[in-house]
Amino acid sequence: MFRALALVVVLPLVALAQDPPAKKPADPLVRQLTVLHEKKVASFGESSIKDMTLGAMKDKLEREFREDELKIILREDLFRIEYADKEAYSQEKFRLDLKPNGLTVHDFLTVALADLNAVYRVRKNYIEITTPAAAVAECFADDRKDETPAARLRREPLVSHAATEQTVYDAARQIAFRYGKVVAFDPAVGTRRNKTVSPHWTNLPFPTAIRLLALEAGLDVKEMGGVLTITNPGKKKGK
Repeated sequence: MFRALALVVVLPLVALAQDPPAKKPADPLVRQLTVLHEKKVASFGESSIKDMTLGAMKDKLEREFREDELKIILREDLFRIEYADKEAYSQEKFRLDLKPNGLTVHDFLTVALADLNAVYRVRKNYIEITTPAAAVAECFADDRKDETPAARLRREPLVSHAATEQTVYDAARQIAFRYGKVVAFDPAVGTRRNKTVSPHWTNLPFPTAIRLLALEAGLDVKEMGGVLTITNPGKKKGK
């Protein structure tokens, strides 16, 4: 007689092995910045944005990042002031042959919006698409007229950053990397570059953002050859 062999199949406990879903940041500003700088576009496949309308691109991004509560508002009122011949800027079509998959949302918006002479600003609960002139008028205190708003924003991009107890060195490097700029540290700073800062601001011109980081850490900023260098504070007059 043959005894029946019991076949035991051990199934992997896939559900138990999976990492728990990441919690959404409670701060709405942090949520926006997390999407902008850490999430990568993945819903376009091999498609280019060429001939896609601005409104369609906006809707597609909002659908992709719905769970992250991404909301984009197009300031048609400001576009009408600057481009009176345009009935609805949401219907403007991209000329740029750009495949966005793999780009961070920030990089994608920066490059794509430049094609339509537009920019984005960070608000607490949403991303605002507006004109370069409106962005410069709001975010720059001076009244310089030596270059166009778009050119100035390329030279001094608007920085938004939120962090808690981050070293000034890490914060400066992270911001410089995200916005395609260079920040140097004077070797004389030494271990003072490890002083912690807790930046929480939006839409600051790049040089202003770096100066605020340095100020919070008790340091200073000098411009050397067009590069911002964080250094020790100079001696005060009279001492």
